[in-house]
Amino acid sequence: MAFDVELVQVARDRIDRGWQKQGYGDWNLPNGDVCAVGALAYAAKMLRGNRYSDYEPAMMELARYSDYEPAMMELARFLPAGFTRIFEFNDHPDTTKQDVLDLFDKALADLGGLA
Repeated sequence: MAFDVELVQVARDRIDRGWQKQGYGDWNLPNGDVCAVGALAYAAKMLRGNRYSDYEPAMMELARYSDYEPAMMELARFLPAGFTRIFEFNDHPDTTKQDVLDLFDKALADLGGLA
């Protein structure tokens, strides 16, 4: 559980530095725009290290998914009605950066972390 709190916090901070819709974005970099899922991938890389460096880039992302899947499941619990997936919420035309940050804040409050 502690890892999930830290991962969600790091991802939230990453979104605060730059957010986008339609694609992971610069998830492999400390700055630049990322979507909510890209921010989770970035956080997993930062907290777990680059242990997938021998993988092809596309396979690296799939392998890393298991590192942030629990955090995605936690975030999904706080999605607004009508949404079942993080990326659908992130990419919806009416969703704002603040909406995404609020989602992360709700999960952090539930996990006992601070936003």
